[in-house]
Amino acid sequence: MLVDAIMNSDVVTCSRDHTVLRAARLMAEKNVGSVVVVDERERPIGMLTDRDVAVSLVARGGSYETPVDELMSHPVFAVGQSTLIFDLLREMSRRKIHRVPVIDQQKRVVGVVSVDDALLLLTTELVNVADVMGHRTRVLGDD
Repeated sequence: MLVDAIMNSDVVTCSRDHTVLRAARLMAEKNVGSVVVVDERERPIGMLTDRDVAVSLVARGGSYETPVDELMSHPVFAVGQSTLIFDLLREMSRRKIHRVPVIDQQKRVVGVVSVDDALLLLTTELVNVADVMGHRTRVLGDD
């Protein structure tokens, strides 16, 4: 299965010169835990997460007027839409990251995959396997 099957295509983005306050308000408004920081061509150049805001800014007494550029994680790891989900999960685990932008052939952001998206897929697949195994057991038991 490919990444584009589970990615969220309603991506929240901002530019590097937005303030952290503006980015945090976007996250709150859209009910997401991160924004993808993009350049003028909509290519990902960084990620800003709610954890970055809480730990790197608030806990250290920083200003909400700080530009996103000073707080974002970069360079950003992104994948193409045709990446296999399990390859992405392996890489997310290796890099210890929870969200990954998905890019098109022009390297523009078209989606985001989060650990939650992967967990939903895996639990759905496990339920499907359990249903098949339960059905098989009932069918074999009826013989």
